[in-house]
Amino acid sequence: AQVGVVVGNITDIFSNLGEAVYRLFTEGIGGFKDSLNEAVEGMKDFGETTRKEMAQANQLEKDRLALQIFEREAIVEKAKVERDLMELRLKARDFEKFSSTERLAFMREANQLAAEQLEKDLHVAKEKLRFQVEENSFSKSTQENLDAEAALEAQVFQIQRSNFSERKRMKSEEQAIVKELQAANKAVTDAEIKATEDKIEAGQ
Repeated sequence: AQVGVVVGNITDIFSNLGEAVYRLFTEGIGGFKDSLNEAVEGMKDFGETTRKEMAQANQLEKDRLALQIFEREAIVEKAKVERDLMELRLKARDFEKFSSTERLAFMREANQLAAEQLEKDLHVAKEKLRFQVEENSFSKSTQENLDAEAALEAQVFQIQRSNFSERKRMKSEEQAIVKELQAANKAVTDAEIKATEDKIEAGQ
């Protein structure tokens, strides 16, 4: 990564010099001077810019290694979470074996697990995007660099969109159980009120 920074900065200087020559023939001496000044400034700042970018590149490599470790562990953990989510949602739909209160608890646990998994998925996707954005800032970005950045940014949005749809379905299932409990509680309350009224009438 650090070698790439040095090569990239040298390439930028030669690119500026090449642009200066091109503008000399297409725009005249004015355009040549402007581009030449940019190239000279680039050469003056080469040492300081390279030093800073090498430090950034070094940290970026450390961050990338840390993310690789996190991602390996997250892949295994995600498989377990998906298994647990399936079991919890099946239990939440089992009207015969579990009460409404138990099924609501299962569904809420499933929603919590899904929210935590989303955070992990987004963390990985956003970090990969950050790495690419920082790498692109080291030197003039090629079309390939820009395409890679755009693809990673699209991946972040795709994770958010697909997860939103699934979370919406799961929240709907949770709300259905909540309404079921509310209806059951109201029925019990109405029955208790009716029984009290009947006792009062019988005592009169």
